[in-house]
Amino acid sequence: MVNKISAPYNFVPLNEFVFVPDWGGEVSQDIPFADGEDGYIEVTWKNVSPLCVRDASGTDDKNYSMHVKMSDGSRLYFIPGSSLRGMLRNTLSVMSFGRLTQYGNKYFGHREFHTKKTDNNEYQNQMSKVRYGWLEGDYDGYKLYMCIGEADKISIKEVREIALDREYDKYKYAWERNQAIGNNTFPKKEKDGIVYRVFATGQMHNKNNELLIPEADENSFVRFCIDDEAITSFFTVYSNTSGFENYRAMLECGKRIPVSFIKDGSHYVLGMGRMMRYPHKYSVADLIENVQKRDDAAGRDLADVIFGWVDRDHSLKGRVQIGNAFASRPLRDEELCSEVRGVLGTPKPSFYPLYLKQDERPYKTYSTEGATISGTKRYRIHKGASVTTLPQGNGNIKTMSQINPVPAGQTFKMRIVVHNMRKMEIGALLSAITFNHTQGTYHNIGSAKGFGYGKMECADLSLHGFAFSEEEYLKEFEYVMSQFTKAKYSCLWSETTQVKSLVAIMSEHEDNDVRMMEMDKNRSPLQKNEYEYYKTNFSKLEETAKSVTTYLNDDDVAGLEESVKRVEAARLRKRFVVENAKIYDDIKADVKSGNFQSAIESLDRLINDMLIQGVDKSDEETWRTDIVEKQKAKEAEETQKKVEALNEKNKQQLSGGLANFIEEKNPLTDKYKVDKWKTCDSKIKQWLKKKNTSSLDDDEKQTLEKTIRRLYVEQDRSEKKDWKVEYDKNKIWKAIRGYLGEERAMSLYKSMEG
Repeated sequence: MVNKISAPYNFVPLNEFVFVPDWGGEVSQDIPFADGEDGYIEVTWKNVSPLCVRDASGTDDKNYSMHVKMSDGSRLYFIPGSSLRGMLRNTLSVMSFGRLTQYGNKYFGHREFHTKKTDNNEYQNQMSKVRYGWLEGDYDGYKLYMCIGEADKISIKEVREIALDREYDKYKYAWERNQAIGNNTFPKKEKDGIVYRVFATGQMHNKNNELLIPEADENSFVRFCIDDEAITSFFTVYSNTSGFENYRAMLECGKRIPVSFIKDGSHYVLGMGRMMRYPHKYSVADLIENVQKRDDAAGRDLADVIFGWVDRDHSLKGRVQIGNAFASRPLRDEELCSEVRGVLGTPKPSFYPLYLKQDERPYKTYSTEGATISGTKRYRIHKGASVTTLPQGNGNIKTMSQINPVPAGQTFKMRIVVHNMRKMEIGALLSAITFNHTQGTYHNIGSAKGFGYGKMECADLSLHGFAFSEEEYLKEFEYVMSQFTKAKYSCLWSETTQVKSLVAIMSEHEDNDVRMMEMDKNRSPLQKNEYEYYKTNFSKLEETAKSVTTYLNDDDVAGLEESVKRVEAARLRKRFVVENAKIYDDIKADVKSGNFQSAIESLDRLINDMLIQGVDKSDEETWRTDIVEKQKAKEAEETQKKVEALNEKNKQQLSGGLANFIEEKNPLTDKYKVDKWKTCDSKIKQWLKKKNTSSLDDDEKQTLEKTIRRLYVEQDRSEKKDWKVEYDKNKIWKAIRGYLGEERAMSLYKSMEG
């Protein structure tokens, strides 16, 4: 009886937030960090269960684990550095909340046309819409030639009789059967004389007929241009089907292949046969981005920064070199475990009950809005040295793998060389090797690890050439990660679901929990065709959380709150500065050009935005004070220059005497600038102020008398009446008396009137 869903693997929940080290952009092979260290780590591994990292170097040894043949016929086994590198990088990425990038971005298909409900709770009825045609690819894209008229059928018995390849029956998949049939055509009399060809659709229970579809004829076919999305989903949905690459190669060579299709609105969905696979709405990448948004501008995660990366535009060499782990002694073939045969295949990611996060019934599928993947796949650890019998499939030896495992209990030694790595990074690497020295946790590696093979424990570890102890490095990594998780998840790193799930998966499980479910599709649910059974009977994988070893003490934890505040404040500030980089540049340009008021106004707006967003503005306020001081200094300098210029002008005016001041002429009109008494009076007052005196000297009085005589003779129209008023009551002469004195003014008056 089926009890619960089980699998030899489980998933570490995908982290929504990615830890991006702020020093990632400064990593260099040539320019060391001030606190960068060089050294090497020696690690001794012990395989707790039989091990096989298969040798791909030659056909004779492909079933053995990687090894070097010795002169006496024994084999010195080793674990390749590349395999260890992948194992440790994957573990480090999970433990450091890295970005999930290692996945196949595929669309998956389904055939439940008549039972599958849509998001609107309406039953799909696509079966009746299936049509047939021929797909062709060329330099101008892909074209679909739609058959005119209905498809027909031909008995498999007749196909066997006519097909040139008599091995038709041995092929299970449509692609193989179409190849077996070859280019045979089956003339069939119709009213229009259409020639039909066989469209084999694969091996099915109680199947008696194959499809017949008209041969391609441009004169009687309707041609459609097929968009990239339809082609992408077609290729990915059928990519794992046997023989697919042969059909794809035919397309690339300009040949046509038979396809079925459904017109869904303005979009075409391509498939093979009447029971074609209809693509789900979302791809793997779509479901990942429902949790972990891809932000290329955010920077590289810790695994990239340590191990390096290569992409289309950029690359970085890693600062970790991982060597092969060689066994402590060679083994003769008779010392190996007995030969193991079986099918190493596992369920495909299309099996949504496991590969998608399931909370409650009904199951979420790749067409469910908001669905997410379960997380990062990790193979569970079997108990002790136990292994699970490999599935035998349908008994076909061609589908089986054969391995000759290395027995449990062997030791393998390796060296990891690090260059220019910071304390936290070294701690991350050590934590990935030892799972933070959490008791009862193991790695697994190599072929058949899903069946218990390749269970590895770190038996010994030593540091060489480093400045700190192993515990200090682990503590530094945990502290930095706890700063991140406190800010993002409100808990310590050791308390996060991701870390607890990882160490739980990598701890020992009972046999029933790691059992591979029966997957023979020819068996009914009652016969434990469990994959079919659990598509309709809700169940989900369970994992008991496990605590990870922590190196933080109470004082460390108490100090984290303040540290987190500082880190978060720095993060917010950095993001704000990046987002407003142009404004900062404009302010700097204004300051450089002396446009201080504009700089202050822009800075005030920035400070106000920072206040609203809760960003630390202390640096900007200090900057503003500095700019204000510069503005004041500039204004004081400009005022001083004006005073000096005025003093210089006064000095020049005084040096020419009063005559130049009140007897000056306009060079363009040759007329006196002082042409009436009112102007003269104003000028005399200015003169006295410039000289800082209250009276004119004798020479100045003579100059004034000369000017008065001129103004009296050339009286301005506006002042003629004023000049005619008798002396005692005349306001002009009253002012003149103030400058010349009573006696001198009267004498001047009489001389002018006499």
